[in-house]
Amino acid sequence: MVETIPIFKASVPSLESVLPYLAKMHEAQVFSNNGPLVRELERRIGKLFGFSPEHVCTVSNATLGLLGAIQTSNQMQNDISIPSWTFAATVLAGVQSGASICLSDVSKDHRSKASENKNSVEVLPFGATLRECESFLIDAAASFDAATSSAIHLKPHQGLVVSLHATKSLPAGEGGFFLSHDLAWVDRVRSWCSFGFKPGKRQSELTGLNAKMPEVSAAYGLAALDQWPVLRAEQLSLKERYIAECSQRGIIVAPPSLEIVANPYFLISVDPNKKQSLIESLARNGVETRDWWGDGAHKMPAFQNLYREPMRTTEYLASSTLGLPFWLGINPDKLLRIVGEAHKVLELESQ
Repeated sequence: MVETIPIFKASVPSLESVLPYLAKMHEAQVFSNNGPLVRELERRIGKLFGFSPEHVCTVSNATLGLLGAIQTSNQMQNDISIPSWTFAATVLAGVQSGASICLSDVSKDHRSKASENKNSVEVLPFGATLRECESFLIDAAASFDAATSSAIHLKPHQGLVVSLHATKSLPAGEGGFFLSHDLAWVDRVRSWCSFGFKPGKRQSELTGLNAKMPEVSAAYGLAALDQWPVLRAEQLSLKERYIAECSQRGIIVAPPSLEIVANPYFLISVDPNKKQSLIESLARNGVETRDWWGDGAHKMPAFQNLYREPMRTTEYLASSTLGLPFWLGINPDKLLRIVGEAHKVLELESQ
């Protein structure tokens, strides 16, 4: 029986590394509501990004971070453009915010064509870096590493949301954070995350939710930050090996995965006519694959009532992009097996 190589494996810091933080949590007897571990995590994230801690607001998960950021932004009165080539959470956050949402196409580099419009959400595809754009909000869910080095491009009117889910580069189990140069916006998001309460008050002034990060997530996030240099180096080493092996066999790596940053995805570009054969052959040989973003949000039943422009490039990317197994701890021999099997199928298909 062929051993299966899964598309991903979630990971979090070891219990041993988290225990000191959990002990602090129990000693303080604070388990939620902006406790000391959350404040320490915001301080350390801010320092890493070059922001003061008051410009960082942790959230219970990145989807709620996006929702809160949109709903408390200055763009709610406008039509907001979101690329269809994204994970469903981006569009769901926009729809749930109550804003008027329209779906836009992307370029062949997986980047939104609407990012020069301030009334837009830019998605950093599959952990890619932030480039100069005008979008008011940046969905950087998988781009923790890339954003730390490219946050210099964040403009005064822009906000950025990062995920700390167990499948992401800096895993806290679950959670995320919002940051912006606009302190008033960060304060609104922080209030939105706490039932719309303002500091020291017990009445909802915004139609917010309970989206605060709990102390236990902050404990895992702090332990992950302690290990970040090692985690980052391991992810970069794995990616560089993957790129090199693909290059030697003529396999085209998708643009987001060519960036030498630590992120939890590896994607290749294939001829749409060969893609299904590749998926089936890899599956027979125990290699899982995934269309991470499906056919695009514009094809999902939940979004059929949204205005959309023609999606030629989105549909091409959906038909030609494929995710391969990529996770910390994968055996290099397995990586060679994955690339070898892919090369074998694609070579046979081209004959």
